[in-house]
Amino acid sequence: MAGVNDYVEEVQRLFKAQKMYVDIDLSGNTMPKKIRTGQLQQYNFIFVVGAQEKESRSVNIRNRDDPETQAKGELVPLEEAIGKLKALKKERRLINAI
Repeated sequence: MAGVNDYVEEVQRLFKAQKMYVDIDLSGNTMPKKIRTGQLQQYNFIFVVGAQEKESRSVNIRNRDDPETQAKGELVPLEEAIGKLKALKKERRLINAI
């Protein structure tokens, strides 16, 4: 997955520019292992980014509190994902569904 690291870092820069905390895993672990590590660390949202997401400039969002999003779902365009998280941050809702 080293081929998508540049896109992962770009996604990180875009979210940090919006004053959002972003942690990335560029380790040599497999994708399922990286996802499981994120789940164990209790991140609210895990953005899964691979070759397919890089090609379409999108992300796959997994919400910690929504079991339906734990499997590979639909791809969300990157700009739409940023907009949804900015709205969630602004609204300060207790339920963090986007």
